[in-house]
Amino acid sequence: MPDATQTRPPESDSNHQLDVVCYGEVLWDSVPQGLFLGGAPFNVAAHLKRLGISAGIVSAVGEDVLGSEIVRRAGSYGLPADLIQRDTDLPTGFVDVTVEAGSPSYVIREPAAWDNIAWTNKIDTVVKTAKAFVFGTLAQRMPTSRETLHRLWSVAPTKVLDVNLRPPHDDRSIVSQSWDAADVVKLNDDELFWIANMTASTEQNRLRNAADMLSARHDVATVIITRGASGACLLHDGAWLEAASDPVEVVDTIGAGDAFLAGFLSRWLTGQHPEAALRFANRVGGLVASRPGAIPHYAPVDTHDRPI
Repeated sequence: MPDATQTRPPESDSNHQLDVVCYGEVLWDSVPQGLFLGGAPFNVAAHLKRLGISAGIVSAVGEDVLGSEIVRRAGSYGLPADLIQRDTDLPTGFVDVTVEAGSPSYVIREPAAWDNIAWTNKIDTVVKTAKAFVFGTLAQRMPTSRETLHRLWSVAPTKVLDVNLRPPHDDRSIVSQSWDAADVVKLNDDELFWIANMTASTEQNRLRNAADMLSARHDVATVIITRGASGACLLHDGAWLEAASDPVEVVDTIGAGDAFLAGFLSRWLTGQHPEAALRFANRVGGLVASRPGAIPHYAPVDTHDRPI
């Protein structure tokens, strides 16, 4: 079991004022085309930065070549590399990914350095002074990172739960606790029905019923539901909104949901109407799904309201 004493904090003591802090896994996705940097929190932070929002990732990597490359890449994406801890005993995260018909499946190796994120005063301060704090369910599979996250909940501003169910790391008690802590929840339709203990359905009233039930149960005012090519839905302060996706030729869907969340937050946190944020999120998610890798190259102009 990971031990927080094994994790060395970043060497830099520089201070950061970030709009969004993401917390959790950073890792390498091994796909047939090679190794791609990923992990949902890292992807969200990288896309936010590309969309003009100051963001950072709190995570941990090993004292190995892959860990050093992650730290270097974080800097190249404009993310503060000194929020990524180095673990002397655990390796950098690694995932074996297979893609069939455009949909990925995962074998997540464990334990990994991101299972052992240690609480520090610096992380506490960075989270406390942000506008939003993004966290997921996967990074709670081991006690150390889970306990650090729970401490940060007490100081975090708007808390955004990005549900990321990866069996066998789909403990219902962790999912329920996470909903209770969140102000905003983003998940896909399959995850929505699984958490609600409902049979999956494409009917709009079933989607809304499930979202309404979970929103009331956990006192969460904003629930965002992605539906792939069918678009996305948003329950916000009792109002139900829907947005269609732009038609795209899907290359792979790795990272598309992360890009969607970044797109939504980039508009919502700057005061745009939730419906406009939802439409923009669909556009960014579709753009990423049309290109290989979780963080493909694109310029902000590619997300403008014109054909891709």
